[in-house]
Amino acid sequence: MEEAPSWFTVINENKMMAFGAVWIMNNLAAQLVATGAFEIYVDDNLVFSKLETGRLPTASDIVKNFATVGLHVRTAAQRAALHATETVNNDLLPGADGY
Repeated sequence: MEEAPSWFTVINENKMMAFGAVWIMNNLAAQLVATGAFEIYVDDNLVFSKLETGRLPTASDIVKNFATVGLHVRTAAQRAALHATETVNNDLLPGADGY
């Protein structure tokens, strides 16, 4: 049987210390998130800032702001309309010739 890694042995022998470390790290992470900062960048372009607007973005905000930096997102309705206008040549589909 293979011997357990040394870090695992330390954690296994000091379960309360390991629990305390995880708890402290979780609290620290929660404090970092609680600053209210939530920003979306595309390259170096700020697309959305919670600090500026005071709220989290909606899906519409994200799509609209992506368009300002040249990224265009199709909605489900736009994709369906595009798909409906495409013509399909059955001769090019696998299995259309009976094989």
